[in-house]
Amino acid sequence: MKKDTIIQKAIAMYKKQGYIDIAQLATTEGIALYAINGDKDFNAHIRYNTETNTYEIETNASHPTTRMRYSVAHELAHYILEPERIKKVGTIKRHKADNPDDKQSERNAEQLASEILMPEPLIIEMAEAQQISKDQVVGNDFIQQIAKSFQVSKQAAAIRLKQLGYNIILSYIL
Repeated sequence: MKKDTIIQKAIAMYKKQGYIDIAQLATTEGIALYAINGDKDFNAHIRYNTETNTYEIETNASHPTTRMRYSVAHELAHYILEPERIKKVGTIKRHKADNPDDKQSERNAEQLASEILMPEPLIIEMAEAQQISKDQVVGNDFIQQIAKSFQVSKQAAAIRLKQLGYNIILSYIL
């Protein structure tokens, strides 16, 4: 399955390079990346270019690096999960998620983006190395370590840890 393959690529990349280069992951899938100047509400979108028969991701160049990385991962997730839908509709834009199918598509892309940027096996390794279990409350230091290690926001790191069943105190991410 393509989803498992991209996560395995991300893990291998992290183990080899010490970080997950989301741009490199996207380009190895044949996706062209562009950083453009967009308004503050624009994060990114993916589209299928019928003239070149290629997929393209555009992300907002004015956003912080962590936001741009997450946006690219989100759009890469759409490509992994629904490439034919992208071909059919041309462009998938997050702010257009008005119908239930689009909302589910967005939730699926958000989940896979988190899995790509912060693979579960790597988080478990880090937690075990610090003797952190799912039974105890995760400290702010570990959330910051995850954020730094995977080059994501502190909030994204805390959400991912919560998804994986770790106990997070809400005040750590606010």
